[in-house]
Amino acid sequence: MAWMGLARAEQAMNHNSQVKEAITKAQALATGASKLEATYVALRAQQIEAQNAPPEKETEKHDAYKRAIEKAIAAHPSGAELWILRGNAEEPGPWGRGQTGGIGAIAYYEAALSRYPGHFGAHHYLVHAFENVGRHAEAAEHGKIYAEAVPRVAHAQHMYGHVLPRLGRWKEAQEQFE
Repeated sequence: MAWMGLARAEQAMNHNSQVKEAITKAQALATGASKLEATYVALRAQQIEAQNAPPEKETEKHDAYKRAIEKAIAAHPSGAELWILRGNAEEPGPWGRGQTGGIGAIAYYEAALSRYPGHFGAHHYLVHAFENVGRHAEAAEHGKIYAEAVPRVAHAQHMYGHVLPRLGRWKEAQEQFE
């Protein structure tokens, strides 16, 4: 699973060769993993394949990826990370990383939270999704939870701070950024 985390981090930085290397290592180790972990590895590999598909095949591959996640959720409904992946997959392409999700992603992130209430990643993605649909008070609620959950992560502090001005809470935003 550490290799999958590394693949996700490398994906966020658009380091495609490192993503492929990390996924290949995860796939090699997946034979000794739990069924849920092996499923997660397979899904992430499918996501990267869809992401690297020729433009004329991207939609087809993206749709297949979403169906595969839904099948995995049916088999492992308590797997919060599967719900997160499905929320990310609501973005316009298979490259979804939780930043451009909208109303369709919210239910998936909330489902992840219902299964794992302390999942700060779900709170992070909910900040983006609620902000993207103009529900700034809810974005701020999740931003506060995210920032408090990981106080030493600068991005978490930023997420909360950047949504506060949308509520006219400029002084709090300034304090948050400081």
